Amino acid sequence: MPPISARTPILRINRSLGYEPLRGTYRIAAKLQDVAQIMARN
Repeated sequence: MPPISARTPILRINRSLGYEPLRGTYRIAAKLQDVAQIMARN
């Protein structure tokens, strides 16, 4: 049996609302300068 993820309850709610995961690859794109500014704040 696979380990239970911390996301499991959220995924269960999403599925109950009709969410169906799509196969594929996803990317997040951001300007390096914006990322650096956000990292400097933390």
